[in-house]
Amino acid sequence: MKNILSKGNVVHIQNEKEIDVMLHQNAFVIIDTLMNNVFHSNFLTQIERLKPVHVIIFSPFNIKRCLGKVPVTFVPRTIAIIDFVALINGSYCSVPEADVSLSRKQHQVLSCIANQMTTEDILEKLKISLKNVLLP
Repeated sequence: MKNILSKGNVVHIQNEKEIDVMLHQNAFVIIDTLMNNVFHSNFLTQIERLKPVHVIIFSPFNIKRCLGKVPVTFVPRTIAIIDFVALINGSYCSVPEADVSLSRKQHQVLSCIANQMTTEDILEKLKISLKNVLLP
């Protein structure tokens, strides 16, 4: 990344304890979700507190308003390096839309299912009732 970015310092953060809310304020954040689900975690909450200028997320799907009002761009892992550099440096590049776009709640439900939680555990964790789930 240090060789690609022309903007300031590059810091590789591997866990939420390494985030310094003061030092990293208004950062440009790049998240790789491969083998790492940061959504619905304290890690994402810490990133939100940074009030990042922009967030790029490597992901095969979009999650609507995953960081509230923070500008987020989802990119496939197969993005061409030239397009990725253009995106980072604020230039226009055509980023293909993901085939799947989920709401935050839909992604949270799928994450729970992927973690092999029971229906009852999912309902309790998300503080929803079965009645709400079954309604169209």
